[in-house]
Amino acid sequence: MYAGEEVQIFLCQGAQGGRGKGRTRTTFQVDGDEAGDKGAWMSVWVEDVDAVYRECVAAGLDVTFTPHDMPWKVREMHLRHPDGHVFRVSRGIGEEK
Repeated sequence: MYAGEEVQIFLCQGAQGGRGKGRTRTTFQVDGDEAGDKGAWMSVWVEDVDAVYRECVAAGLDVTFTPHDMPWKVREMHLRHPDGHVFRVSRGIGEEK
């Protein structure tokens, strides 16, 4: 999403996402979220998920889910803020750059 374009809010069923730094390390799994922490999501749409991933790793940030192509036609990764909140960093698959 870019400045001046529409804004969308997505609400997730079953409290997907991270709500804090608990004992659960992951926030999601490829086959579902059974092993994930529970909470709320904040999604950030970017041009290149893999480039953001490399920058996050280089900066020592807490990536809880590496970039994956998901069944809902989104490439995404998850990043945990130091306060425990999780950000989904995403891009629609098949979108023009």
